[in-house]
Amino acid sequence: MRTEAILTSHGFSIEVIFECTGAFTMFILNGLVLSWPAAWWRKAIGVVGGCLALYLCNLARMTTLIFVGTRWPEHFETFHKYFWQATFIAVVLLVWFVWLEWFAGNERKA
Repeated sequence: MRTEAILTSHGFSIEVIFECTGAFTMFILNGLVLSWPAAWWRKAIGVVGGCLALYLCNLARMTTLIFVGTRWPEHFETFHKYFWQATFIAVVLLVWFVWLEWFAGNERKA
């Protein structure tokens, strides 16, 4: 079963398929957080906070892609394939590093 959404603005439309929802990125981040040796409540903060951060990032992605598509359609593919792919990788690493620094705790230190 495939479910897609179509976003349209000022005559420009994009089809959002499952691969573009950010779910896979959330799986990767959650795998990083859950594999780290930390208390369960610290992991919960990482999972919930990380998913929220990636959801907001994906919302910004959809908004900017619609904006770029309506204003500069010739640059849509560049933003879609390159800018946002690199940005999502950077956001995953940033969120994970912030979680490690602020929330993972010093449980490994003896």
